Amino acid sequence: MIPQLSFLRYVQKQLLARRLLLVVFDGLMIVASYLGAFILRLPDATTLKGFMPSTILLLPLAVITGLPVLVVSGWYRGLTRYAGSHSLYGLVPRSGAMVLILLLSSTLIGGAQPPRSFWILYWLLFTGGAIASRIVLRDVLVHHLDQRENHSPGGSQGDGTLIYGAGASGMGLLLALRNDPRFRIVGFLDDDEGLQGRTLQNMAIHSPLRLPRLIERHGVRKVLLAMPTMSRRRKRLLVDQLTHRGLEVLSVPSLAQMATGQRIVSDLQPVAIEDLLGREPSNPDPVLLKAGVEGKVVLVTGAGGSIGSELCRQVVGLGAARLLLVERNEFALYAIERELGSKPCGVELHAVLGDACDAARLTLICRQHRVDTIFHAAA
Repeated sequence: MIPQLSFLRYVQKQLLARRLLLVVFDGLMIVASYLGAFILRLPDATTLKGFMPSTILLLPLAVITGLPVLVVSGWYRGLTRYAGSHSLYGLVPRSGAMVLILLLSSTLIGGAQPPRSFWILYWLLFTGGAIASRIVLRDVLVHHLDQRENHSPGGSQGDGTLIYGAGASGMGLLLALRNDPRFRIVGFLDDDEGLQGRTLQNMAIHSPLRLPRLIERHGVRKVLLAMPTMSRRRKRLLVDQLTHRGLEVLSVPSLAQMATGQRIVSDLQPVAIEDLLGREPSNPDPVLLKAGVEGKVVLVTGAGGSIGSELCRQVVGLGAARLLLVERNEFALYAIERELGSKPCGVELHAVLGDACDAARLTLICRQHRVDTIFHAAA
């Protein structure tokens, strides 16, 4: 218990120190905004020198009345690293209250008053300066935390990752995973030619045709599908293309799941086989399946793809005598053969590197191995 209490006290001291620094920074911002408003309103040096002495007493009053407004209103409760537009825009009414309280205080005290336009300039300068400074502080802090995570002894830079889809879901996914150590986001992919070559949150949007070059340059290992409205047919073709390149494909939840609150955009999951069928899934008939597989010689085309690899797993589980894996992508063929061969299943495996469109070769293979059943899963 004592070490835990010591740690909590240390964290509380760190938070207090950071908040005090922000308070001091905002105090300096009030001073700079106050003086800047006078300089902009009275650009003539002679007029400024004559006017400032009579109103300089309002400067400490601006600090004394302004900072408590920010503290009491909860301006310093937010985490700087996660400061977004909603939290930053929350400064607008707070700074408005600061200016209003200072105006009322100066009126009650009496004496020389600043020009009317001074109050608007003071409000604009402080609001704009405070918001801009928070954005800069946020980006510097996030960059510092990323660098510390990446260069720490146990730190991991994560797998090179591309987000497929530069729309609202892709944007939300980037923000949700930016500090996730599992992923090192290197850019976006999108089919829309109007988006290609542009940037989103400082991340380049690439054409899918550049995928081989991106894999080589950034060591891409994962692709996150951020297109929840994509059709099943399109998703199947896309997943086949990506898995054939040895990439792990994860998908965001559907719009229905996110709308009902069951899932959030960062709840990534492997693409389910049901999502790739192009139709509603049908309940299998075990008797019928075994009749065409058990003890038979089975050939699966497109064996390294999303559908083909699942078929191979099912065929092995149903006790085929021999399984021929036909695949034109060497890496995908190696991956599925290695996966199936790593488990004792009693099924004789034969990997065949070839194209399902080569009718002559397929005919020869079927004759040589006396194939009983063919599952055609090549795209």
